[in-house]
Amino acid sequence: SFTNHLKAIIKPLIKLRLEEAMKGNEVTKFQLNFYTDAFIFTIARWLLDPNLLPYDEFLEELKSCIYMTAAQTVKEFENT
Repeated sequence: SFTNHLKAIIKPLIKLRLEEAMKGNEVTKFQLNFYTDAFIFTIARWLLDPNLLPYDEFLEELKSCIYMTAAQTVKEFENT
């Protein structure tokens, strides 16, 4: 299926990014599955949307969401 094919492509990339972000800490199966599922669902929703955003706009929106979440997370960790 398309989902399985996409998962096979995207999962190793996500694992690599998570390992870089975790700086030596192990990436758990839960974490890897969580982020993989989030990206696959987001991509599938984008592809199925009748008002499909152009690719570059989709990526900018995705980056914006990721950066916003990361910035808030860093802010919360700095305050603990």
